[in-house]
Order: sequence, then C-alpha cells, then structure tokens
Amino acid sequence: GVDPETTAYPDMLAACKRALFRLLDFLDDDFAFDDLTVVFSGGRGYHVHVRDESVRALNSDARREIVDYVRAIDLDTEGLIRTVSDRGTTKRVLRTEGGWGARVHEALIEYADDLRDMDDEDARERLMELDGIGEGRAETILGAFERNPTAVREGNVEAGGPGVRRLVSALAAQVTATDTAPIDEPVTTDTRRLIRLPGTLHGGSGLVVTPIEREELADFDPLRDAVPDRFVGREIRIETDVDRTVELNGERVRVEPGRNTVPEFAGVFLMARGEARKAPER
Repeated sequence: GVDPETTAYPDMLAACKRALFRLLDFLDDDFAFDDLTVVFSGGRGYHVHVRDESVRALNSDARREIVDYVRAIDLDTEGLIRTVSDRGTTKRVLRTEGGWGARVHEALIEYADDLRDMDDEDARERLMELDGIGEGRAETILGAFERNPTAVREGNVEAGGPGVRRLVSALAAQVTATDTAPIDEPVTTDTRRLIRLPGTLHGGSGLVVTPIEREELADFDPLRDAVPDRFVGREIRIETDVDRTVELNGERVRVEPGRNTVPEFAGVFLMARGEARKAPER
C-alpha cells in the first residue's frame, strides 16, 4: 500500500492510477458493468461511477460484498477449484472461466513457462522456496509439467499430485496479494454519501475534479490535466515556511521560506495543502 503521509504526491497519484487499472479489470471482466465513468477526484486518487441499473438498488451489505471480492477479503481459495467428471473419473481443476480462478490459472501457466525456461537445478530451487515443497515434490512437479503441459493449460491440479496443489495454493496467495484493488470501503458502501461533482475544485489541492475518457486514461496526468485554466497565466504572492519545489502544469516552481511570487495554480495548490498562506498585496 501507499502511505499518504510519507509518499510524495506525484508517486501517490501514480500508484493510485495503477490500482485504478486493476479495479477497472474487475469491473469490466468480473462484473461486466457497462455504464462506467472514471473521474479524477482532485485529491489523492480516482472515483469510478457505476451507473448500471443492476447496482442501483444494492444496499450497503451487497456493496460490501463487491468490495470484499475485489480486495479478496475472506476469499475461499479452495472454492477456486472444482471437481469435474472425465470419462468415469473425477479430477480437480481450477475455475479458468473467469474471476479469481482465472487469475490464479494465468499465474500458474506463467510460472510453469518460467520453470521450463530454467535449467533443472534453478527450477528446483525456485519451487523449493515455497512452503511445503521439498526436493521430492519439486521433482514431481517438474516431471508433471514436462510430461503433460496440456494439464497446466487446462487448469488440472491433479497432475503432479499434492505438490501441484501446494503450488496452486501458494500462487493463489501471491495473486490475491498483488491483483487486488484498494477500494475505499466507506465511500463505496455508503448509499447516502455525496460524491464530488465533476468540474468543481478539490479543497485540499485546488485541482479540478476531472472526468476522463477511458481511451485517454493512460496518458492522463492530474498534475497537468487537472490544473484549472482559471489559475493559468496569473501570479500570486504567498508566504511559506518550507523550501519546496512543485511540479504542476509542466512547470517546476521553487519556493523558499518567506514571501514568493508564483503562478497562481502553484500558490493555490500550496495553500490548499496547508504549506503556504496568501501574502498581503503590495
């Protein structure tokens, strides 16, 4: 996670955008929501407005279920595996058709491909880094991957015995640790909460609450694209106690303790963040 108290603002915004893309993957692929609007909050991150008819009647408990799913809270990893019948026998396979099962399956395929590209000793050592996999199980897994690569593609966790099942369990833990999206639960579950109106200014930054087209999201830079036009081309005098460089609107603005004359957008940003005060006019 990102600690807003210790992380530089540009780095925090970059981390939030990476998390946003993960969230959109869930909303698009797992829930198949159609009516989505992405909005830069003007502050520390992004909002996704979901307006599908199917969600409008959801109460707080139902919305919390969505939050828990996206954050993999209390995820039943055993439930990612199902038992199927194949010509009179049963086998356990990952749920590859979607959801967390598909994510773990994708990780398993990638992991198996990586092992095949290694020499045997390195592959064994990598497997033995996982809890519950010793040299014997590592050998069994490598043999199964070599003899029956199709089984991995099909998500068959029986091939390779308990070692492969242990590997799948370890990969599930890794995937749920890296692929979740840090949704703000109170905001998402509160059916009475007001969301910032697009086009308004955020009181903690002076930046514009900005809707973003999906095709423009990758290139969107809030420190450039959310700077209010009203504050561009004008200067303002501020007082500050800090020695600080602000990067906004494609400019680097340096302020030193005392009185400074800066572009208005930089002055408003610093004042909104509590790092400066309006200086008396001459």
